[in-house]
Amino acid sequence: MKTVSLIVTAFAIAMAHPLLAQTVPSRETLTIDCNIGEGAGVIGDDHALMPGETLTVTLLNCNGWNIDDQDAGNVMMLNGTATNNSDISGDNATLAVTGASDIDFDPPANWTMPDTFLEPPDPDDNADIDLDVYLAAPATNPAGSLVLERELVFPVSNLPQFTVGSTTTNEADDYLLGEDSDCNMENGHHVYQQFSIGITETGSYSFLVPWVTPVDEDLYWGSAYYPSQDFFLALYSSFNKDAPNSNLLGCNDDRAGGFYLSFGSGNAALIMDDQQPWMTVNLDPGTYTLVLTTFRSISSESHNIGYFSSTSDYADGAYGSNWSPTTMSAFFKLWGPSSSSIFPDSDDDGVPDNSDAYPQDATRSVAPVPAVPMPFLIMLSLGFMVTGSWWLTWRNPKRR
Repeated sequence: MKTVSLIVTAFAIAMAHPLLAQTVPSRETLTIDCNIGEGAGVIGDDHALMPGETLTVTLLNCNGWNIDDQDAGNVMMLNGTATNNSDISGDNATLAVTGASDIDFDPPANWTMPDTFLEPPDPDDNADIDLDVYLAAPATNPAGSLVLERELVFPVSNLPQFTVGSTTTNEADDYLLGEDSDCNMENGHHVYQQFSIGITETGSYSFLVPWVTPVDEDLYWGSAYYPSQDFFLALYSSFNKDAPNSNLLGCNDDRAGGFYLSFGSGNAALIMDDQQPWMTVNLDPGTYTLVLTTFRSISSESHNIGYFSSTSDYADGAYGSNWSPTTMSAFFKLWGPSSSSIFPDSDDDGVPDNSDAYPQDATRSVAPVPAVPMPFLIMLSLGFMVTGSWWLTWRNPKRR
């Protein structure tokens, strides 16, 4: 029974693993309070939908505000009435949006901005709220087979760092890792995580990040900015943090082609914005190192407290860009030539079985075991056997 219990427990843990089911917040409901605005800091006013979805917005304290779809796309209904431009009546209203739109919320002429309003006012002291709705286009999957889905995690603190370019000044131009035009990043320090991937077949491999946590501020209106919303991927034959340009096989900061792409369908669909990485690399069999870092410059020390480095455009909290330290992650996908293109990772610890000393146990280290002289091992084994026999005899005397 104990064996069966352990098997059931292991199965339950595997089923609960975040790699197998990503939690996607509802895209179809939203609340806008005109006494609060969009929020403080770097806050997204974009919102992405799947084609066919309807965004239902609860409007609070917006009496007398004007809503105007700059696109005039005939995709708005205010309290059940179709409109492209209307004044809101009452402090509780409902706005339904069924397609791409650029909606401006402007207060009435006699409106006084309350202390609770978090969006800085325009230069003419007339605050506003924006809601830009986009439709995601279905992504075309890379050639081959989907061979790996994994959550790559950035812990809250104590991440390692590597350094590129200047560490003292904010350079006008981004640093190009490996002198590759697809690999822009800010000069300075960059925290990172690295993962091993064992490749079994020669061919083309596509690495991409279609989803991140916390939720991307370009996908959900009112979401705060986190460094995870501009992740960067790099692949190495072997990685040395003191020489990040060496052994580099491929890298990418922002994918090409369209603002928003969707993977999957319905409520579980993942939407990827154009600030997430997607790269394709030709590989031979072997073990490679995937490095996950960020476009923005963040040192280990600044990451611990939710600040960007001094060489970043967001240094010193520019634009209200500091963040509350929290675990961040990238939901990573890999396509290869066939379903057997990679070595399995039996214990799901980020180390493929072909290079994992303990492929069935994620809790054990892979440090090499020091060599021990054989005579010593023999004597040690005999000692254990004699001691064990004595202990069993003493602990379990024969019953009369």
